[in-house]
Amino acid sequence: MDKDRLYIMRFDKSCYLQKRVDLITRSSHHSLISFMRELAGNAGCNRYLCGLMLFVLSCYGQATQLGEYFDSLPVFDKVYFLCETDKGKYISLYGGLNAEKKPISLFYTYGYKNKPEIIYPSSTLHNNFLAFEYQYYSRPFTSYLFISFNNKGYKYTLKDSLENDIKSVSLGVKSIDRDKEHSILCKKIIVDELYAIADRLPCNKKGDGPFVCLGDD
Repeated sequence: MDKDRLYIMRFDKSCYLQKRVDLITRSSHHSLISFMRELAGNAGCNRYLCGLMLFVLSCYGQATQLGEYFDSLPVFDKVYFLCETDKGKYISLYGGLNAEKKPISLFYTYGYKNKPEIIYPSSTLHNNFLAFEYQYYSRPFTSYLFISFNNKGYKYTLKDSLENDIKSVSLGVKSIDRDKEHSILCKKIIVDELYAIADRLPCNKKGDGPFVCLGDD
């Protein structure tokens, strides 16, 4: 390739970056991610570097996104689940990561936008993974993942169900002293990475029942 052609390619790339630099100054992380995706399609972009930057921006975007729904939350790095319910409230699971990007904490929040009614557990609780447990069941075309915790006399269960390729997520709230359970449906799932955190939690096989642990043969 001659020097003049190489110079023109570099000049075109510089102009391209200059035209898109305004996106970097915008507050929306969606603009940043869109910019990186467009840049990744440019022949001059190293795909590995762009891939890494997209990953970092996506993580940042999740944190920013949850902050749009709830304020005054414990410190966190990653959102595992966020949905809007059929009653206009929001359910979320989120937590912190260590230097190796491994989960070190998990919290649950429920309530209207910027008005959390429940934040569980307390941010002062050590080893708070032990405050949660999960159950898992799978057969052809069907799977269930339940993540549960007990709080103030009630059992809360986030239920991820897949039946015949139809997915649904709901929250079951049941009095520990009674059998009746109230179900709250997620009508819009915004973030869904429940399986990414489930195997960090204690597994409840429930004796000889159908449930197994993730990774069991």
